[in-house]
Amino acid sequence: MPPPPGPDPGPDPESSNEPSHPTPSCPAMSDSSKLKIPKLSYYTGKGDDRTMEKLQAWADEITFYLMVTNITDNDQMIPFAFLYTKEDARTWMKSWITATNPDGTLERIHRNFEELLPALTKQFIPSTSIDILQMKWDRISQFRDGRIRSITSAAAELRALALQLPHISDFSKKQRLLSAMIPELSAQVRPHILPTSTWDEIVQLAE
Repeated sequence: MPPPPGPDPGPDPESSNEPSHPTPSCPAMSDSSKLKIPKLSYYTGKGDDRTMEKLQAWADEITFYLMVTNITDNDQMIPFAFLYTKEDARTWMKSWITATNPDGTLERIHRNFEELLPALTKQFIPSTSIDILQMKWDRISQFRDGRIRSITSAAAELRALALQLPHISDFSKKQRLLSAMIPELSAQVRPHILPTSTWDEIVQLAE
């Protein structure tokens, strides 16, 4: 006696003329475990590392890694940055985040991640380096070499230097952007600036 009919199994895979292809699996962009993150640099606080450019580049690597891996807990961010220091910078940072008790044990000092870059700057970047950057910052202008260039170019220079001068406030940055404009452009832009206007919004107004 034949078995009762079941559900239609569909065409036989072996008899199909269409080639069989597995569906590719695409990892979600939010899954940081699937991303290939470049190897991070170490900051030593010695030699070539004693420039604001090198320190800022290292800090950017650490910051963006923390962003990609969704590490937002300050108690994890500081120790992670410590792992990517060496030599003088590691010795200094150990004393910055820990204190030695009378019995020889270490006690952690609470620090915020935002404090790290200014503290490293103060410890390892010569004041002459900061002074040179400050002079460059003060001299940037839309008018250069006898010609008027786009305000976008001047703003890009100011933004790059601002990353290396962390002590400059947002208000000062916006005022410096306005002073870098030629007088005619500055006069046109200023009436449209609101107290809440951002740097990028001011640049858009000027373009």
